[in-house]
Amino acid sequence: MTGKLSLCAVICAVQLAGAASALAEVVTLPPMQDTTLYQENPESRSNGAGVYTFSGRTLNGDLRRALVAFDVAAAIPAGAVINSASLTLHLSRTSRAGPESVALHRLLRAWGEGASDATAQEGTGAPATPQDATWAFSLVATQTRWTTPGGDYAATASAAVTVGVIGTYTWPSTPELVADVQSWVDEPAGNFGWIVLSDESGGPSAKRFDSRENTSAAFRPALTLDYTLAPIEPIVVSIAEAAGMLALNWNPGRPGLLYTVQTRASLTAGDWTPAAGGAWPIAETSWMDPMAATAAVRFYRVLASQP
Repeated sequence: MTGKLSLCAVICAVQLAGAASALAEVVTLPPMQDTTLYQENPESRSNGAGVYTFSGRTLNGDLRRALVAFDVAAAIPAGAVINSASLTLHLSRTSRAGPESVALHRLLRAWGEGASDATAQEGTGAPATPQDATWAFSLVATQTRWTTPGGDYAATASAAVTVGVIGTYTWPSTPELVADVQSWVDEPAGNFGWIVLSDESGGPSAKRFDSRENTSAAFRPALTLDYTLAPIEPIVVSIAEAAGMLALNWNPGRPGLLYTVQTRASLTAGDWTPAAGGAWPIAETSWMDPMAATAAVRFYRVLASQP
């Protein structure tokens, strides 16, 4: 078999061989912002920089609602599929120790987190700053009002969990939570997070949760996501002979990946092994095989992986 025919066999093999895989990942995200809305001072109180957030009805009958949001798009690649989503909060104080449902509802409007920082137990909030949200305003600086005072949110809860004594609580994954996060991956501009609603129908039900500014990192809110990346399919787009070597070029499949070229002597049998002469994996999307001219037939495939 001539060198030219051998190269033809190599080219055909590259076109036939390929690799595709779906990569599953689990990440835990910190909040990008959180705050509390205080009903009794609807335009002037907030707690954007406080170490606590509040939800429920106080002993005086006034309502508190906590807001929390996570920068999902910064952590999850575009095109990823969300498999599960769960939120963890730490309850540090409660006006009712008995069990009651606390629900998460998807927020429908952008809101602010400013420098307001309540003192002591933080239950009454602090004077709102321009970048804060209040019961009346989603953003004080622009005097942008909520359509409904107290926050604009989806009527149907995305998840609910029974909260009782002080401790850590996790809102487990639901189809609604998954749908919320998936929508934020697909359309990041629509990510406004969740509002946390305790029982508002009767007597005192106020709950104090630790915020992202809490001094104990273990008590800060956390969003845990399980997601799958789209299949990786690097496709060889050009093959050429140059100076007795075979030059392979492929498309990247997806940005930020690393690649390994593997070879074997048969298309259907034998083990794939990393091609000799390469320092695998590589970030480049091309490679020249110095061994191609010495092989009667060589079959190739390109594997992609995350760094």
